[in-house]
Amino acid sequence: MAKSKKKKKATKAVAEKKEAKVKEEKEEQKLWFGNASLSVHKLKDYGECRNLPHCKRTGIECDGKDHCEDYVSIQPFIPEADENYVVNMDIAESLAYALGEGENILLAGPPGCGKTTLPELIAHLCNWECVQYSASEETRLSYIIGQWVVAGDKMRWSDGVFTDAIRNGKIVIENESDFMRPELRGALHGIMDEGGVLTLQTIHPETHEPFTEVIHKHPNFRIISTANTVGLGDDAHIFHGTQQQNAASRDRYSVIVKMDYHKPYLEAKILKGKTGIDEETAEKMSSVAWGIRDLARDENSDITFQFSVRRLLSWAKWHQRKQYPQEAIQLAILNFMADEGEIESVINIIRLNFGEKFVKHLNSKKPFDPNNITTDFNDDDEF
Repeated sequence: MAKSKKKKKATKAVAEKKEAKVKEEKEEQKLWFGNASLSVHKLKDYGECRNLPHCKRTGIECDGKDHCEDYVSIQPFIPEADENYVVNMDIAESLAYALGEGENILLAGPPGCGKTTLPELIAHLCNWECVQYSASEETRLSYIIGQWVVAGDKMRWSDGVFTDAIRNGKIVIENESDFMRPELRGALHGIMDEGGVLTLQTIHPETHEPFTEVIHKHPNFRIISTANTVGLGDDAHIFHGTQQQNAASRDRYSVIVKMDYHKPYLEAKILKGKTGIDEETAEKMSSVAWGIRDLARDENSDITFQFSVRRLLSWAKWHQRKQYPQEAIQLAILNFMADEGEIESVINIIRLNFGEKFVKHLNSKKPFDPNNITTDFNDDDEF
């Protein structure tokens, strides 16, 4: 009886300690979100007037239709905050400080580690307009700078992504920046320089007269690029399509911030918050993900599979939808791999964390079929 009481007391103490830790983390997160940190409070001043309409011709804020004939009311795009996002304080502070100083930033890291979500969160806190696009080898100058378009019976100039942001003081979140052709990136050098301007030079398609406009950067204009590499190419051949960027282009970034996945207990918190899965299963899933990531980063390993948070979320969602856990594993994880050795390694890591029953009938030879295992499990089996 005495041993039983002692055990219950110890269990209660562990539970209380864990609860206190969670409470402390929530308070820390609340403090960061509420005050937007010491670095971000400076940025909030930039966002206080963002609800004002803008003059399309001059890009400055105005409050009346008499300002100019080109006046147009623009509904600002302010990203929504992801309430389940777990903030890495050090990286958030660095990003916020760089934004406050007007510096160009490159966020580099593996897929699904929050490279886009974090700047969206800061923009939300600051009420700061954003424009996003994903770069690729097919990205054209007309898309980022602008072009003449047909508007009714006239031709009008349509600003590209960067031109619009430069005029109106928006943050450009440029995803997959290392997919852009290096020669196209060179066209952005002047824009990325401190005090740089954008000069539009073209021929009006109707009047055939030269059309020139020099656009000075709005004080709230910022560039945040995201990439899986730091612009030096991908020697591991994991991120196909990425390109080695010109040294002068990389030098236009004031800082390169390297990001990574959250620690397992934080990642489990994200899984639980976004999918409603139980905490124990979420922790085991995160442990599986980190086991695979560690193998993928081992120079002596042949595993190349990138176990992103997106994979984890997909696995957690399908785990709750399907009767058998193997089916969710097959759909959300194994079907993304082709190498038999890699599949077996992943199955072994899942086995270590969840047990043999969790991976029964899973192998690298053929996909899992739930119709072939109905006689192998009892109705009261729990996973």
